[in-house]
Amino acid sequence: MKRTIILISILLVFSTLTVLAQPVPRQRTEEFEDTGYYHCEIFIALPGKFEQLYKEREMENVYQTTIGRPYNMIFVRDKGASWDIYTLGCYRDLAHWAKSPDASKEEREAAAKKAGFESADKIGPYMRTLIYMHRDTMGVAIK
Repeated sequence: MKRTIILISILLVFSTLTVLAQPVPRQRTEEFEDTGYYHCEIFIALPGKFEQLYKEREMENVYQTTIGRPYNMIFVRDKGASWDIYTLGCYRDLAHWAKSPDASKEEREAAAKKAGFESADKIGPYMRTLIYMHRDTMGVAIK
């Protein structure tokens, strides 16, 4: 996790932020060992929507891992910067991040329903009903 801390430090160089996170399941920590590329999503929830946004992020993890995509670590602001939640996804490289899942439309729909979404096509639009602001940033591992 040393590389993750370095990346977060770079992202937050102009802002002080203290975060809380659930422990990453042991089987997921092995996925981070070969990480060479990171995708960080930063969110500010709409008023009164924080808990729903956190739940949506958890649901999206169920969806993503069901269709064979990596698990995203979820961090919650404790104090500091204005962001409420950010997620950090770890990938082997840019191609791994950009690759479409091998899951069929039927498998994606089943995964969405398993995760609690109405359908796979409604995941992004639903998330946007919960947020005031969303930013993405990507970075490479510093080795």
